[in-house]
Amino acid sequence: KSVAILHGHEAMMGSILRRKLFEKSIKSYNRIIAVSIFSKRNIKRYIATLDISVINNGIDLSRFKSFPIKIVNKNNPRMLTIGSITERKGQKNVINVLPKLEKRFDNVFYQMVGAPILSREIKSLSKSYGVSEKIKIHSTLPDKLMVDVIYNSNIFIMLSDNLESGDVEGFGIAILEANYFGLPAIGSKNCGIEDAICDKITGRLVDPKSSDEILMAVEDILDNYEQYSLEAKKWAISHDWKIISKSYLNILSEL
Repeated sequence: KSVAILHGHEAMMGSILRRKLFEKSIKSYNRIIAVSIFSKRNIKRYIATLDISVINNGIDLSRFKSFPIKIVNKNNPRMLTIGSITERKGQKNVINVLPKLEKRFDNVFYQMVGAPILSREIKSLSKSYGVSEKIKIHSTLPDKLMVDVIYNSNIFIMLSDNLESGDVEGFGIAILEANYFGLPAIGSKNCGIEDAICDKITGRLVDPKSSDEILMAVEDILDNYEQYSLEAKKWAISHDWKIISKSYLNILSEL
């Protein structure tokens, strides 16, 4: 018996031959699980007959149990993205809206943690907008140093793009990890992040190209920070792998 777990890009990326091979092979599995509703929808666009269950990704809370939850300064947006600095993760979309955020909030600041693949482009773009002093790029960090950056932030933001190559955001585990520390999240509509953020409860879903939507989301979260933060923590805890794994065990027991 076999189970396939899909993130949504598998039927979209690569050559025609590769996609045909994927379509043929995926039908041989006994059960198919997608990590988000978006992922399921993406796959069924190409292979409509597949029977696909959805189980959202979980997070390993035991990684963070030794770190205290600290109260953050919520008066000005200190935004954070954790993930490789790439076109898909959407750090450029955040840079594009920084000038507008700076006009509204004098002390806005944006940090990025992850493999610095497009760091030169990010620095060049921020310089062209005159916001170089408003950003900081970290490379990948061990948990302790990453948590220190989380302590210095109050909003997690992931304005991911769906790329023409088929590369898409299947879910957004880093969002839940930041939620655990009380950071509400802002993320893109029309991708797997829609399953990782409860809109207007744990954060806000926005058009990643709309500076107006992003600005309103930031204002809303800061105005209602305690409630968003509380719900974000509860949401993260509900996605502990110890809980999510039960859904997998149920499916495996049916095989």
